Amino acid sequence: MSAMGIFCLGSGVTIYHGITTFLEPEPLVSLPLAYAVLGASLLVEGATLGMAYRAVRRGAEAQNMRIGEYLESQADPMAVAVLLEDGAAVLGVFIAAGSLGMVSLTGDPRWDGVGSIAIGTLLGAVAVYLIRRNRRFLVGANIPSQQYRKITSVLAKDLAVERVHDVKAEMMGTDSVRFKAEIEFNGAEIARKHLESMGRKNTWENIKSMKDEKQLERFLMRYGSDLIGCEYEQVHTAS
Repeated sequence: MSAMGIFCLGSGVTIYHGITTFLEPEPLVSLPLAYAVLGASLLVEGATLGMAYRAVRRGAEAQNMRIGEYLESQADPMAVAVLLEDGAAVLGVFIAAGSLGMVSLTGDPRWDGVGSIAIGTLLGAVAVYLIRRNRRFLVGANIPSQQYRKITSVLAKDLAVERVHDVKAEMMGTDSVRFKAEIEFNGAEIARKHLESMGRKNTWENIKSMKDEKQLERFLMRYGSDLIGCEYEQVHTAS
């Protein structure tokens, strides 16, 4: 919605105003006042841009990623929108100042229209980027390769995991991932790990104390259920 608002209201109206000014130029009334307004805008937008940049940089450092990579794949859409909108606003101030400078030098007010068209184009580029970026999260984008390798390496290092097939991983938002894989477990390794966690001696004593096949069956069923459950929980937590 933010991107569409920038595109329709910001970009469209600004470009329309620029074309109108270029085709039907009117002399500017007060250049000093215009420069004063631009100066105040630069201070305000520059301050908010600095805060937005620091927030994004902290997020990138926390994820051990470059800022560009973080903006493309991990950053919150609202943070990205604020950063780009403020960045466009600051750049727009310089474009407007340049167009007013050309008006002062040449006396041609059409330069004001050229500046408006340039600012509108800049806003449109920001809007297109935001729409493209946010659309990927709606349809499900692939997770960053660094994160993909991290998850699969955790599975590969687990001795209880024999093979991993048909891996699918996609972003469900900026802070959640859907991961699917077909895993073949090493039954002998799982049993060994579970025996160690329960204690071999205790397990053997439990088996020796059983009086009939029913008790043994109940024990093995409970043992198998605990064995698979513990391994699933370990793999799920690690990945």
